[in-house]
Amino acid sequence: MGKFDGAAFARAYRAFMNEQEEPETPPESTPEDNEQALEDIRERLRPILYNDEMIDEFAPVFFKLKDSEQVEQIYSLLESKESQIKELSSGDYFKQESSPEDKQEHEDSEESEEDAINYVDQILQQRYNDN
Repeated sequence: MGKFDGAAFARAYRAFMNEQEEPETPPESTPEDNEQALEDIRERLRPILYNDEMIDEFAPVFFKLKDSEQVEQIYSLLESKESQIKELSSGDYFKQESSPEDKQEHEDSEESEEDAINYVDQILQQRYNDN
């Protein structure tokens, strides 16, 4: 293994941080376009976040991601999770699918199993107690 060069690491780290600090903005975007894009993002986040404070907090983050290739995947994931939450909260997910008659039949079958076990025990006790 080679020796760790701290100075080279520091130079590479500074270069990386300088690249991160200089966000690239397309030259054709105007403040009006940016404001409209930010408002569109707010509207898209509204059904997911509900709270205006949270929307205001996360809108700039999504604005920075707007040119990213994966931003649509993020929106899709959030929207699908939101629909799952709505489904769970509506109660339909936990709705009983069996009828009360099915429950009665199940209880009857459990009782008959218990009777069969008791009947076998009775026969065994009679047979071995008599001997």
